[in-house]
Amino acid sequence: MNRVLGVLIVAAAWLNAGCTDLSVNRSIRVKDGETRSGSLTTVNGSIDIGDECRVRGTCRTVNGAIRVGYRSSVRELQTVNGGIKLDEGVAVRRDIESVNGGISCDPECEIGGGISTVNGGIRLERCEIDGDISTHNGSIDCLDRTVVKGDITIKRSRGSSSRRKPLRITVDDSVIHGDVINFNRRLEVILILRDNGRVRGDVKNVKVVEE
Repeated sequence: MNRVLGVLIVAAAWLNAGCTDLSVNRSIRVKDGETRSGSLTTVNGSIDIGDECRVRGTCRTVNGAIRVGYRSSVRELQTVNGGIKLDEGVAVRRDIESVNGGISCDPECEIGGGISTVNGGIRLERCEIDGDISTHNGSIDCLDRTVVKGDITIKRSRGSSSRRKPLRITVDDSVIHGDVINFNRRLEVILILRDNGRVRGDVKNVKVVEE
């Protein structure tokens, strides 16, 4: 499928889903303290949400980053080619998803769903995640009293992986209540437990290193 056609189909699907702010070639900015009742969608642009905002819909972009400011609340975050950054105290009611980009959450963020990437790292600092964390090819850092109530999974990659170094999961002064499972047997995964970091569930196909 032609890439431009594919992007247009995605944008049309999002529009039909009821998004209220759709852009093709511009970024979307939500000012400090502002409330948006619908979703925010852009194809070639970033989404920048200010401090103490409320977005009741989903934030989506194809080619752009997403940033959510201090103590803001959003429903769901999705990007294809871009990273996602949450400032301190952000609440996400559902999931955070990125394909080609990292996800970083500052302290006191609360995620009501799960977090997933394909080719991007995940960094969590003193956060609470109600759902699962998954990736195909990105490192995962759970730091400074982060709590993950679900599982951490490394998924199978389609085709051959170009990754040469082991994939690292670091649990530093944090707790994973679920399992840590590597479903990709062609990829070496190392779980680093540091400063009383612990996994309460099972650990499968993963090398454990305690520091």
